[in-house]
Amino acid sequence: MTKPHRDSLQGFFEQSGIHLSPQQLDQFSLYYELLIAHNDALDLTRLRSLQDVAIKHFVDSVYFTEFVELPSPLIDIGSGAGFPGIPLKIYMPGLEIILSEPRKKRASFLEMAAKELRLGGLSVYPHMVTLLTDFPVRCAITRALEPIDDTLSRVRHFLPDGGKVIFMKGPGADVDLDGIGAHNSSAYSLESDRHYTLPRTDYERRIIVFKKESGPARKTYAILKDLTATAGAAVTSSENRSFRKLKRLAAGDTMKKRSMVLVSGRKIIA
Repeated sequence: MTKPHRDSLQGFFEQSGIHLSPQQLDQFSLYYELLIAHNDALDLTRLRSLQDVAIKHFVDSVYFTEFVELPSPLIDIGSGAGFPGIPLKIYMPGLEIILSEPRKKRASFLEMAAKELRLGGLSVYPHMVTLLTDFPVRCAITRALEPIDDTLSRVRHFLPDGGKVIFMKGPGADVDLDGIGAHNSSAYSLESDRHYTLPRTDYERRIIVFKKESGPARKTYAILKDLTATAGAAVTSSENRSFRKLKRLAAGDTMKKRSMVLVSGRKIIA
């Protein structure tokens, strides 16, 4: 990056009260170059100008750490082009961060960017976070557009007691908060809800933090002594609800659309 561009990038951070080391500034500069170089092919961001990317992606991803404590390790859910995970890792190199991004091309970009930026302690999980995934983290953070209730459900089974879920939102997040269901209302408490504007801009933001009030759900498995036996009741009618559901999945290209695979045989638990 040319020196005038580098100086401009530094200025955008400093107007927000964020001071970077020369190494951090070099990393953010290279990150911007990588985003622009690969944006047309991968559709990483709608923002292209240095000012827009610096303020609405880079500064936005780290400014909230002035008033919100970040536990480590943490997982960035729906990281996309790396926000907020990569800027956080550059700004706070001691954090252990997992970037979760199910879209293959974007996940590949994240792996490449982490290598080019030499970000140790940062890994990429190229799949969705679901009820079947488990992560040894103390915090989940997201800038994704998914409803708050859905994300709280997505991480509830693996977050420990006292774990945090941090939502980076715009000012109009009240509908999200009103939509939180009973299960999550009892599993989490609202720790903080702060409205703010990035300094010297009109960019309004809102940071919402939930605290987990109960530990991670324990997973239990039934291990059969007779390995030829199967658990559960036999299907004896074509009207059985489970049978009808499986029949629908097996029909046409339903399974392909849902990225599912139907297998049969003995279940082996190692």
